[in-house]
Amino acid sequence: GRFWAGTPEEYFELYGILAKAIKEVNPNAKVGGPTIAYDIGFLNGFLDYVKSHDLPLDFVSWHIYAIDPHKVVEKAKEVHSVMERHGFGDVPSVLDEWNHWVEKGPWDVFRDTKVASFQAAVLILLQDAPVDIATLYRGDAWNWGGLFYATGTPGKPFYVWLAYKQLLNTTRLSVSVHKDYLIAAAGLSPDGRILLLVSNFADSEVKYTVSVGGYGISQILAVDDHHDLEPLPDGGSPYVSASPYAVHLVILEKKGG
Repeated sequence: GRFWAGTPEEYFELYGILAKAIKEVNPNAKVGGPTIAYDIGFLNGFLDYVKSHDLPLDFVSWHIYAIDPHKVVEKAKEVHSVMERHGFGDVPSVLDEWNHWVEKGPWDVFRDTKVASFQAAVLILLQDAPVDIATLYRGDAWNWGGLFYATGTPGKPFYVWLAYKQLLNTTRLSVSVHKDYLIAAAGLSPDGRILLLVSNFADSEVKYTVSVGGYGISQILAVDDHHDLEPLPDGGSPYVSASPYAVHLVILEKKGG
């Protein structure tokens, strides 16, 4: 009742009317739904109706807010399983609203390191999830979920997205991580460097090592309570220290050149 106040059947009928009308006007327009936020049973009913009435469906859309980043992937798999069961496994799955779940204010918690670490972890985990499009809620200075403070100053998540963006022009590499709360992705850049994005989604400091044959760490850029995607000092230790909920962009270069 929070979003759709009618019965599921009324929604299904409305979708059928609108979907056919849209396609009549523009067959190339994309139409889909049902943008579920809670009950997966609603999706079952919706897909049943779409199939039995031979309605157009160009995508299936859904939302999730979670405390654990792994829950986002679990929901993605659950949604896709339902889609496959109804014969829509090849239709794009669109996660058109996601973020960390925050029960109550002050809402500037959305700008802190924990939410930044959560968003980095979700971005990494979604690489292997059955999701075609995923859009964060949201990228502006809105109090609930925005990347910026009301003053326009960037919050910590902003710098996480800058770090993640650097992976977009790389060729993905496999990464083995031995702790559930340490979540990582890596890519080989055109200039031969390896970029490793690491999220320590834990409320305690973690020490880790990076082992890549023929490569060594040249720089570590951190997003944490004291850094905004800025270099960590080289302490000379073989271990990298990640503070609680820190995100690191580790840059590796070939040894001896």
